[in-house]
Amino acid sequence: MEKRATWEETWRLQRLEDDGKLAPELTPPRPQGDPAARQVRPERLPSTTIGVCAASLTSPKSASLTVPAGNTDEDSTPLVGWAGWNNLQVAQALSALYQRRKTEDGWQKESLHPLLSGIDERVPWLLQWHNDIDPTYGTKLGDFFRDFVAGEAHTLGVAVNDLRKWTPPTAPKRTTIDPNEVLAALQTWKPEVEDGDDEEDDGEEFESPEGPTDVELASAAGVPRRSSARRLKKLIADGLVEKLSGRPARYVAIGDQA
Repeated sequence: MEKRATWEETWRLQRLEDDGKLAPELTPPRPQGDPAARQVRPERLPSTTIGVCAASLTSPKSASLTVPAGNTDEDSTPLVGWAGWNNLQVAQALSALYQRRKTEDGWQKESLHPLLSGIDERVPWLLQWHNDIDPTYGTKLGDFFRDFVAGEAHTLGVAVNDLRKWTPPTAPKRTTIDPNEVLAALQTWKPEVEDGDDEEDDGEEFESPEGPTDVELASAAGVPRRSSARRLKKLIADGLVEKLSGRPARYVAIGDQA
């Protein structure tokens, strides 16, 4: 975030210099530290609101943008957008979502704040790369979104400088995991069977695995794989679970726990 702030200030001063408004004695600051930082493009800088995650997409860009605070309570499906969008397209998509949540879904300050922060993150790059007169709208879209953010922030009662302070909430970390939770997940685990998997092409019945792998069990128990592995070792030592041979290794409950 410090690197991002340095770049934003660099481009702000550059715009002033281009417009002849920068005092001669001032020079734009240069990013400090790793020389490779000078090669960082604005689109690759860290973002607090809009996350970038890998995804299997049939497009030249194998990643997608995620909006962690854009879902309604009724629909938890992750909201994603194409990572090939430029900053203007991202801002337009976010502003459309913002207006929908505000007018149609009746969202209030606490829910709208993250979306507005996401739009504000794009403003420096809109001012730098997308601030010529747009022929479709007849206005400078960088200035438009800057004013839009300022107006909406005023309406919400939020200072523009405070928009950047919002970060996605982190999931609470579980400090203790009961081995019985892992055992219960093992006992109730069932393999995921997709349509058409119950019978092979040759007509033979699909054979379900005896038990889950450590990855499947950790997912079923809702715990990290490493934590699940430690509990599995204890369950095996206690004679409650057996590790089957083969690759990948699978686990089954034994004795009275089966």
